[in-house]
Formats: sequence, C-alpha cells, structure tokens
Amino acid sequence: MTIELGLSILLSVFALTVAELAGRKLRVAWLVGISAQAGWVAYALLTGNFGFLISVAGFTVIYVRNYRAWNRRPEPAAA
Repeated sequence: MTIELGLSILLSVFALTVAELAGRKLRVAWLVGISAQAGWVAYALLTGNFGFLISVAGFTVIYVRNYRAWNRRPEPAAA
C-alpha cells in the first residue's frame, strides 16, 4: 500500500466519522474535523494536489465556526 492510498483511506474515515458524530449532534465532531485538516495538508503536499489546501482553509473555518456555535449557551428565555 502506498502512503498516498493509506492517507486517503485514513482521511475518508475521518470524514465519515465527522458526519456520523455531527448527525448525533456531538460537538466533538468539529474537533475531529479540525484535527483531520493536518492530514489533508500532508496529502495535498505529498501528492502535489495543492487545490486541497483551499478546501482545508474552508473546512477549518466551517468546523471552527460550528464548534463555537455549538458551545454557546442558550440565551435565557425572557419572562
């Protein structure tokens, strides 16, 4: 197995895990997604597919935004 194949399989597992955890409404989903971005950077540099760096930036922003949104405490209801 090549490093490229192994890394692409691992990153696919990460993506599926994020989708499953988010579907269960678990905040940890976004932390898993953020951590996977390092793998996507490695994959982009290793394979020369630098277009993936654009998706890394985009997904990182989305995952951070979602993590922060899901960590906000609900506003107390006005009486």
